[in-house]
Amino acid sequence: MGFTFKQFHIDDDLCAMKVGTDAIMLGSWVHKSDARNALDIGCGSGVLTLMVAQRCSNESHIIALDIDKNAVAQTQRNALASRWSASISVLHDSIIDFSSNTSERFDLIVSNPPFFDIPNRKTRAYHGLDETRKRARTQQTLTLAELSESVSKLLTDEGEFYCVLPIAQADELTHLATQQHLYLTRELQVSSRAGKPPIRKLLNFSHQYRPCQSASLVIHQTDGGYSDAYKRLCRNFYLNF
Repeated sequence: MGFTFKQFHIDDDLCAMKVGTDAIMLGSWVHKSDARNALDIGCGSGVLTLMVAQRCSNESHIIALDIDKNAVAQTQRNALASRWSASISVLHDSIIDFSSNTSERFDLIVSNPPFFDIPNRKTRAYHGLDETRKRARTQQTLTLAELSESVSKLLTDEGEFYCVLPIAQADELTHLATQQHLYLTRELQVSSRAGKPPIRKLLNFSHQYRPCQSASLVIHQTDGGYSDAYKRLCRNFYLNF
């Protein structure tokens, strides 16, 4: 069945992680439309890859990367069905190996990374996850320290890195990124509903230091409907906004 956006369709039946609010918010928040070389770390179904492709020019080249072969196959199918297939390359590789073996640099990097700590292997929660969901949801294959180090290597001097994380992990990544000379330039704190504390942060890093611009967003109104601010954020992509 998948998910149909204004300019493309995403099937996610092969993927451990389905199309969700985190990725849609992040892709909508990316505003670097002049990127020539872009990288999607942990592409999953390819939703961020195609959102970046829609945002950028036809001359842009986007590499989508994932360690899961089913996710790679899914992104390839979704990319081939889109108008930007010629601009997208999909690779079955880890970001650690990729960053060690390439000389290419990117002026836009996006990621909806695995962010849960590795749970106690004796718990029912751990054994309830299949291997693909363990890799997609937990840091057993990519820690935040490894992510920040890889991004720092791959990002151009003027490039921008965007990601989405829960609040605690976002603060951890911000600290780790500074050690790699990546500085937080924008952040968006996201609450699920008015009056609720933030549950996510959208983060924008650069090698260029400048004061961080902070803002907040509420997804749902008190009646359960989407807020006007959320609709404005995602209106270039959501069919009904």
